[in-house]
Amino acid sequence: MHSPSVTTMFLMIRGIRTFGDYVRLRGTLKERIPGIRESVLREASWRTARFDIVTEGTVAGFTERLREKLGAEIQHQDDRLLELNLR
Repeated sequence: MHSPSVTTMFLMIRGIRTFGDYVRLRGTLKERIPGIRESVLREASWRTARFDIVTEGTVAGFTERLREKLGAEIQHQDDRLLELNLR
């Protein structure tokens, strides 16, 4: 049986306006984005949160899933880092 590849990356999210935004974001990462195996909050500050993410597949595939679920604008993407702005 073939198991999917796994990618570990840093996810920086900007544009968090309220604590409710943060709670929704955390819930979305945990329950609504397919393929996420692990999501660990590393830093939370005014308007910004940084997570360590372990996901199945590639950063590009994960980016598309985030775009669909969060309606986010991608700022930067490489093989280990993904930065986005919430709309």
